[in-house]
Amino acid sequence: MPWSTDAQVRKTFWLAVGTRSGVDYRNPYQVRHAYASTLLTGGHNPWYVAAQLGHEDVEMVFRTYGRFIREDYQKPTPELRIVGSL
Repeated sequence: MPWSTDAQVRKTFWLAVGTRSGVDYRNPYQVRHAYASTLLTGGHNPWYVAAQLGHEDVEMVFRTYGRFIREDYQKPTPELRIVGSL
């Protein structure tokens, strides 16, 4: 691994990539929150988001991002399925 600290990553990679792409600076912590809240707002399962963030359980996701979790998060949308034909 070319970097041994997170500061080295920010100085040699993160800042350069943001500058070249024309994106206003966001620290990695802000990007992490944006990623999580975007997934949850889009209806992704909170347990999936917890796994993506590296959490051992979903408690932190509910506590931190609860306002982005839809009320029907564990209720699957019913599908009408036609079995066979008349």
